[in-house]
Amino acid sequence: MKPASVLMFIAVACPLVALGQTTTAQLTGLVTDPSGSAVPAAVISATNVHTGIKADTASNELGYYTVPLLPPGNYKVTVQKDGFRPIAQSGITLNVNQTARIDFVMQVGEVKETVAVIADEELRAERAGGRGHEGLEGRASAQLSQDEKSQRADFTIPNDGTLPELEEKLSQLLDSL
Repeated sequence: MKPASVLMFIAVACPLVALGQTTTAQLTGLVTDPSGSAVPAAVISATNVHTGIKADTASNELGYYTVPLLPPGNYKVTVQKDGFRPIAQSGITLNVNQTARIDFVMQVGEVKETVAVIADEELRAERAGGRGHEGLEGRASAQLSQDEKSQRADFTIPNDGTLPELEEKLSQLLDSL
């Protein structure tokens, strides 16, 4: 074989071999409930603890997931799904060209609804008997700070169908404004 042919072969073949190399890793696994049944649509998040870069995916209908193309490093993985307690696992080290398998068993959690109540100035004035802002602890509107002008209260109410309890809590919250 002529030297020029050998050089041509090396010039063409070497880049093709390099294409097969990867510089990333991936996570894969199965998400199940305590009975071993698949948990579809669970959100799996892999966060690089040093860079803060986060990659998300979801489990498929069989409970399997894959988080591909992760740069090597240390990761924290979280799994979340409504109706289940969230899971967090730290200390996962991924190396170049590694596929790490991590299976998760999700525990059934308490179902709750979160209600956000935002009371603006008009609503508070109405609740104060139409007296404007003077009804709020006897101070004029000009004395209220920006935080007091737009109050926000978050509270959690069990999802057990107790609407009268919700109405009472909302009424108490609005009366306190």
